[in-house]
Amino acid sequence: MNRLLLVGLLLFVLPGCREAEEYQPPPPLLEVKPEPPPRPPPEFEAKPPGYQAVVSPLPEEVQKKMTGISWRKGCPVPMRDMVFIKLRHWSYDDQVQDGELVVHRDVAGDIVGIFEELFDAGFPVEKIWLVDEYNGDDLESMEDNNTSAFNCRWKVPRPGVFSQHAFGTAIDINPLVNPYHSPKLILPKGGAKYTDRSLKVPGMIFKDDVVHRAFTRRGWTWGGDWKRKKDYQHFEKKRDRAGRLIQSRRKK
Repeated sequence: MNRLLLVGLLLFVLPGCREAEEYQPPPPLLEVKPEPPPRPPPEFEAKPPGYQAVVSPLPEEVQKKMTGISWRKGCPVPMRDMVFIKLRHWSYDDQVQDGELVVHRDVAGDIVGIFEELFDAGFPVEKIWLVDEYNGDDLESMEDNNTSAFNCRWKVPRPGVFSQHAFGTAIDINPLVNPYHSPKLILPKGGAKYTDRSLKVPGMIFKDDVVHRAFTRRGWTWGGDWKRKKDYQHFEKKRDRAGRLIQSRRKK
């Protein structure tokens, strides 16, 4: 009798236990948030590309672009004596960008070394395009604050006399903020306010700054050192009577 009663009680209780187990709600799901990727060590963090410069003979497409614009028959230097330089520089918005120059092959080493110094110093150059992008119009190039070198043109203001740019041994840097000016002429016109050198805006060139030192150490002369007129944008390297490029006469 007792055994039958115990069996009956088990049959009554066990189904309820099974039902309770079957219908017990599952525990809430845990919200798992993905962990951020580990921060790379400093030596692997993204850095701006360093200075680079490539010198080559004038590519065929560049020769075609120049012919009849920045170079034409009667220019004092043949195309075979010039080189094409592609180099990196800091822009006005603190970005590294590529620029293009055409210069005489004899000053290519100077230009590569000078712009490396400017790059390392963080000196900004707004843009460096061939003057052919402006259809050879030097005034338009200057108004756009474009840095350029070779252009077979006359000296300012002496028509009939070739500028040093026509020999590929001169360069104008940030010309809008480093204008040419004499008592009767300012070029470009948009640069008139920058004849006030106390403004000290980015890209200006001053005596004994990094730009001035980089050029003059290599025997280049600066238009800002001229007496009767000033050409703050302009650096040139002349030849002696034997036709050799004048090298630096002082050390720094």
